[in-house]
Amino acid sequence: MRCCLIAIEHARIDKGLTREDLAERIRKSERYVAAIERGERTPSLKTCYAV
Repeated sequence: MRCCLIAIEHARIDKGLTREDLAERIRKSERYVAAIERGERTPSLKTCYAV
């Protein structure tokens, strides 16, 4: 699971997006995106797909 969370963070950075940018695109809060990247929250498959 951790490698998936790291992949999300790297993909976001590679696209030049901030956490806030990504949060707006997937209609979640910046705090939620940060918690996913830290491994504190597990996103649903729907959210993973949106990312």
